[in-house]
Parts: sequence; structure tokens; C-alpha cells
Amino acid sequence: MTRYVLGRILQMFPVLFGVILAVFMLTHILPGDPVLLMLDVQYTEEEYKEMQAYLGLDKPLPVQFMRYLNDLIHGDLGRSIHSEEPVIDMIFRRFPATFLLATSAIFLAAIISIPIGVVSALKQNTKVDYVSMVGAQMGISMPPFWLGLMLILLLSLYLNILPPGGRGDPPDLIHLILPACTLSTPFMATSARLTRSCMLEVLREGYITAARSRGYSEVRVILKHALRNAMIPVVTNLGLQLSRMLGGALVTEVVFRWPGIGGLAYDAIMERDYPVVMGVVLLIAVIFIVINLIVDVSYRFFDPRIEYGARTP
Repeated sequence: MTRYVLGRILQMFPVLFGVILAVFMLTHILPGDPVLLMLDVQYTEEEYKEMQAYLGLDKPLPVQFMRYLNDLIHGDLGRSIHSEEPVIDMIFRRFPATFLLATSAIFLAAIISIPIGVVSALKQNTKVDYVSMVGAQMGISMPPFWLGLMLILLLSLYLNILPPGGRGDPPDLIHLILPACTLSTPFMATSARLTRSCMLEVLREGYITAARSRGYSEVRVILKHALRNAMIPVVTNLGLQLSRMLGGALVTEVVFRWPGIGGLAYDAIMERDYPVVMGVVLLIAVIFIVINLIVDVSYRFFDPRIEYGARTP
């Protein structure tokens, strides 16, 4: 297993290099000139060239890319074009808010969707099953920005129960409720449907019938034998969802003015702030790779028969 983990870690480097190269090229071919955003409406050609040189954009793209890689190797993500603040400081300041929102949303999605999926599978083709799956379909179909706006309209403006946005000063958990519910809803619906599908497949297996024939209680059969074996696709799905959330739930953070890295990425894209965009994307890539590795390793917990790095003859 250690050899497998080390191999996966080594695979990170070419993936990260490809991500860095792709994002670098994409950010530099986007329409818009960050130099013009930094200058006044009236500027001279000399002022333009001075600002271009100051931002390091006067060099050819290969030179700019190699300079960025050299800084990256030394732990320097560069400085924001607009605020001149170190990008790594901006990300570290915003990431805790995104981490809190993402973990809250994924926890909410897991504790609600998995029981719903299990009950729907056990009550297949009943009213409980139909209502659960119709609700899941509605959750998948609702765009997060629309759901967020509706929750603000109902619970904040009409009923005045919850704050409409922000994180509070000082931060408090009541501001977390609406964005966490909005962010978790589509993932909750997806996980419920996937759990139901996996449970139905597992419940038809022969070892479930054998476990019941041995006189095991239904609760033990469901929890120890059926659910545990059905959890591998569900855990994979939850891991991917958590990666997306930690990468910055851009729409949710913008709607609720949540001060996370999704909002940071949105502002950076609008302002053509290349170093910030590349820093956020690099963080997202690392998060995806690390969480995928953790999910792969966790499979052994649910199915001890899994052997990492085993070769079939």
C-alpha cells in the first residue's frame, strides 16, 4: 500500500505541470489587457510600456512561464497585479471560509442523502421511494444561484429568520446555514440517488440472502453487509463533490457574499489578475489530487479484499 501511495504522489507532478501550463496559456489568451486596467483613461505609450514592464508582461510567453515555474518551485505564487499582495497570503486568508462552507455542506449532504437512499432502496416502488426520488430529481434540477436567491427571498427578506449573506463580524455559524444548504442540495440529491442504486444492486447479491438465512438481524444485514459494500461508489462521489466545494463554490460564494476562494477567483478573473487566477487553480488541482488519493485509500476500509497495486495474471 505504501508503494501505491508513493506512486500516486509521483503522478501528481506531471498532472500539476499540465494544469499550470494550460491555465497559464488560457489566462494569457483571454480578451482584455490587465495593463489597461491599471492605467488611467488617458495614458501615454511610455506609461503603457512602463506598466507592462513592471507587471512582467513585456517578455515573451515562454520566458514568463519559466519565470513563474522558477518562482513556484521556491514557494512563491507571485503577487496580485492589482493589490500587489502575495497570492499565497490572499489564498490562505480566504481558504478557511471555503473549508468551513465545503465541509459543512458535504457533511449535511452525507447525513441526509445516505439514509434517504437506503430507505428508498428498502422501500422500492412505494410512496416513500417515489417521494424521495422526486425530491432528489428536483434537487438536481434547481440551479444553485436560483435556489440561493429563493432562500434569501423567503428566509431573509420575507420571514427575516436568517441573514442574507456575508460571514458576520465576528464570524458566526448562523451566516453559514443558507450557503451550506444551497451548496449541499444538488450533491445531496445526487448522493441519494446513487446510494439507492448501489443498495438495490447489493441487496440482490447472494451473500445478502446467505446472511439473512443465517438468522442475522435485518439491521445487521443492512448496515454491515449491504451498506458497507454499497458505499464505495458513494464515497467516490462524495470525495469528488468535496474536491469541487473546496475548490471554491464560486456561484454560491458570490450569491451569499461568502469570503472564500471562489469569490477570490471570480474577482481575479474579472480583473485579469493572472497570478491570483493561477494560484487558485493550482490549489484546486492539488485538492482534487489529494482527496482522490484519500478516497482511493479509504476503499480498503469498506472492502478488505481490495489490494493496492495487485496485478492480475
